[in-house]
Amino acid sequence: MNEGATAVHEVTAELTPYDALEAAPHAIAPVVGRTWFMVAFPVLCAILGIALVIVLTPTVTAALFMLNPAIAIMAVPLMSTITAVAAVIGYVQGQGFAYNEHRRRFLAGMHRRGMPVTLKTRYAITPEALEIEHDRMKYRVGWNSISQVVETKAAWVLQVDLSSFCLPRIAFDDKPSERAFVAALLDNVSVATRERSADAVAFAKAD
Repeated sequence: MNEGATAVHEVTAELTPYDALEAAPHAIAPVVGRTWFMVAFPVLCAILGIALVIVLTPTVTAALFMLNPAIAIMAVPLMSTITAVAAVIGYVQGQGFAYNEHRRRFLAGMHRRGMPVTLKTRYAITPEALEIEHDRMKYRVGWNSISQVVETKAAWVLQVDLSSFCLPRIAFDDKPSERAFVAALLDNVSVATRERSADAVAFAKAD
């Protein structure tokens, strides 16, 4: 809708963070499709961990016997413990694989729906808000809604309630211009936000 245009239909509603978190998965599910892998990957990796220990058990038992026959009797409880640890490690690793697969499917699904691979985005600091704009959407982020400015290797991440906005560091020509922008951001946010954003404050003050 163009700025200044009169709304044809308009409603007002109260929305809680809980409502948003409850609703979001219902929109994500059709994009990702069936999520059997969220269960299968962790279980499969746990089984593989157990299988690996079973394969190695005869070798470990023989090695213990050769080292000291008296301690060979410890092979069973030792391998039982190692089996349990391997299962846990495998399950956790499988969860990581499942998460990556979920993210891959979600992004692929969104691209199929027309989401661009890249977006040329404008970031502007104004007295009232941080404006973030590209050709598909425009945000006006009030300064009081930014709860933290997080530094990563590739970007600055602004936590805004349940949303996160990413400012790529490659947007800046050099470190001085990046520091000036981050310092201007921090000048507008609350004291509490600056306290949570210690890395950003240190970066902005660095020589």
